[in-house]
Amino acid sequence: MTDAGFSTFSHISQYGENSYQDLPRMLAMSRLCLWSPSSLILKSKDSGLSPEEFLRYLDMGEIRIFGRHRWINEPAWRNKQPWAGAAWDDNIDGRIQKICAEDSSLPKAQRRVVVAPPEKGDVWAEQYLEQNPQQIKTWSNILKRASARQQIPGGSLEYALRNIDHPRTAVLRILRDACNHGQAIAFAEVDAPFLTNGVHNKFLRTLAEAPVWHEDDDEDLLARLPDKPDATAEVDTGLGHLLAQMSEILNQLNSSAGAAGDPQALDKFMRGTGRPELMQWMSSLCRLLARQKVKDLNGKLLAELQTQLDESRYPGLLETWLSRKDETAVGLVGLVSTIISTVTDPSGMAAPDIASAGMIMGILASAYPMGKGLARQLGYAPAEFTGPQWPFLYTYGKRARKKQLQEISDALKKIGSPEPGRSPAAS
Repeated sequence: MTDAGFSTFSHISQYGENSYQDLPRMLAMSRLCLWSPSSLILKSKDSGLSPEEFLRYLDMGEIRIFGRHRWINEPAWRNKQPWAGAAWDDNIDGRIQKICAEDSSLPKAQRRVVVAPPEKGDVWAEQYLEQNPQQIKTWSNILKRASARQQIPGGSLEYALRNIDHPRTAVLRILRDACNHGQAIAFAEVDAPFLTNGVHNKFLRTLAEAPVWHEDDDEDLLARLPDKPDATAEVDTGLGHLLAQMSEILNQLNSSAGAAGDPQALDKFMRGTGRPELMQWMSSLCRLLARQKVKDLNGKLLAELQTQLDESRYPGLLETWLSRKDETAVGLVGLVSTIISTVTDPSGMAAPDIASAGMIMGILASAYPMGKGLARQLGYAPAEFTGPQWPFLYTYGKRARKKQLQEISDALKKIGSPEPGRSPAAS
């Protein structure tokens, strides 16, 4: 894992507008690295961040951008591209270009905008297809089946379908994109890639087969091509499924709080203790689950979070007075001392009934506002929730309360209970 917290990579435009809508959640859980984002989509209603918010997080280094030289530095070339989303915007792309120049002398890990080496996926795809001509039939069959072809990332699929009557051309594009995609993830040196749950497993395996991308690498790519898919490839595509699950969990929590798309809520979470806690949680789970098969990862994050919340607890009111030192000193010394000695020494009460217990509770409740400082002086104060706090800090902007524990639990149950005709979110 990186020193800058938990980092992720998204080839964002490959997955369409939904990925741009997911920007706040991707950013909430990680230091986010993006491949050649579209300023046109950032300006649209489909973006979860406004251009101003996006550039602010870029300035802060919470978002990083990777792309080829022409994408980052050549407006005329961008404006000639057939994809409308490539269009240059001086306010957005001009600022990105300026940051790239400002950071050019820094080590790669410290640059906010990084120019990647020229692509080699086209060369690799040609050579790979010569060695594996059966791939033409395999991918052509996938393209002919509507249910299967939708699992190929959007940009690659769009081009391939335009050339469906020229199978070799279509397959070359899929292989070339898979290679470039995998190498870009490795080049960014992130902890995990964002990949949609629906990406075809064959596409993922192609990523694993692609040779690792090194700067100034002029070696023959085919010479480093594995004979079989490498289960220990640098790009662990299975983690992409975990990130998709985490994104949906955050989406559900956002929805349950009615705070979806609120930039102030995101800012508050980014500045608070919840985000580092969430990043550490994701980092530790990714280490734990990194070598499991993709199909075995289904539901892991949801199950882990539900287990942690179920096993955590709120100490009772009496116990809370004994749990933590407090800060200042004012109030009812004798009253609070008597209450504490009474409730902590059962011998002082012979089989207390409900009425006497209720009286003590009432005294505690009424005395605490005045005696709070005193409780701090004596070393007593209410305990807090003993479980993970990040779901509550993300959803409510504050630490856990009993009512909110139930609300979070209900929100998580919704994720685990698929709607009719819909697979579980973590599938």
